[in-house]
Amino acid sequence: MTLSDMITDIGEDIDRDDIDDKITVWIQDATNWLYNKSHFHSLERSVTGTTTTDDELKIVPADFSEMHTLEYAPGDGTGYILNEVSSTTFFRKYPDQNFSGWPIDYCIYEDQIILGPRPNDALALILRYRIAPPNIRTHDLTITDDNNAATNGVQIYLDEDAFGLGYGKLYFVSPNESNALIRVETVGGHEHDITIFHSADAATLGVEWYFDDDGSDASKRNLFIGVNGLDCIVKTNGFRKHAHFIKFIDSLNAASVGSLVYCDEDVPDKTDRLLSVNANNVDAVSELVLSKEGELPPFAEKFHEVLKERSAGKGHLFNKNKDDAQTAFALAEQLSREVILSERRAQSTVSHAKPFSARHRHDHNNANLFPEIDDGLS
Repeated sequence: MTLSDMITDIGEDIDRDDIDDKITVWIQDATNWLYNKSHFHSLERSVTGTTTTDDELKIVPADFSEMHTLEYAPGDGTGYILNEVSSTTFFRKYPDQNFSGWPIDYCIYEDQIILGPRPNDALALILRYRIAPPNIRTHDLTITDDNNAATNGVQIYLDEDAFGLGYGKLYFVSPNESNALIRVETVGGHEHDITIFHSADAATLGVEWYFDDDGSDASKRNLFIGVNGLDCIVKTNGFRKHAHFIKFIDSLNAASVGSLVYCDEDVPDKTDRLLSVNANNVDAVSELVLSKEGELPPFAEKFHEVLKERSAGKGHLFNKNKDDAQTAFALAEQLSREVILSERRAQSTVSHAKPFSARHRHDHNNANLFPEIDDGLS
């Protein structure tokens, strides 16, 4: 289900098709309400990965919020939990990362997990974490029209697989030899930055970023000519809260329908640093997406019925239909209790083991048949 699908459904329930922005706010409020109502088992994740020798960098998952544990198995049957330290402490302890060994510490910096010391062998990593709170509101990324874009800015390149298949990274050759930040439009009191990384090899690492300001779908205006035949996303910074993504469409016609995108890192306002010679001679926007697939976050997708009823309740209040609002709120509350109970039942439970015995003393056989029942006799 997409956000537009849910907005349409709620609009039909409250008989309004002219307040999509308000409905979006209500969906976000309902999402926050349900997310904070209980710690869902489904918000916990465990992923595995493998490092290679001297490979100290691993990208965090796209839905990462906070770490529980990071472990590795060195291959001798043992396992170790690494210590998470702040980036300041990590870079003071490992200033050059010029030696290898069994990793002891790690830090999370610029969406990457950095191990210290660097692994001296291939390691199997186990990452346990909590996913980011789902976000519904979307942001716009402004592309400023500038006929002198190529002179005032520096061309930007997209590495379509920098962080894994379809997860990209932006590069440019900075005159200041430093990374640049661009900012999306502020929505709901929060904002996001996106890093464009400096590299003298930017043109080799990536391909040109083109912008089609005539595109009817604002989330599909960013184009590139890829090698995998797959679209790509670039993640915003600030992953510990939640993230959005710039969507890039793989198109063989990118150069003919779009214009090259440049960055002027010296512009004080970070929202105005992206430049292009737009076909319509006006500034245009690219709408960020919520996920790689462009659908609602998994949390909102899974519990969309609860969110729909809660949002519809806000809509009925807006329409001054108090009776309908109370009915919708009551249904949302009932559905939330059901999903919370369902989530708790889905969690793993542990019962104390009881020894098997062929002797019929103190009804031990019955205890073994029903270990969840403690009759007080064992």
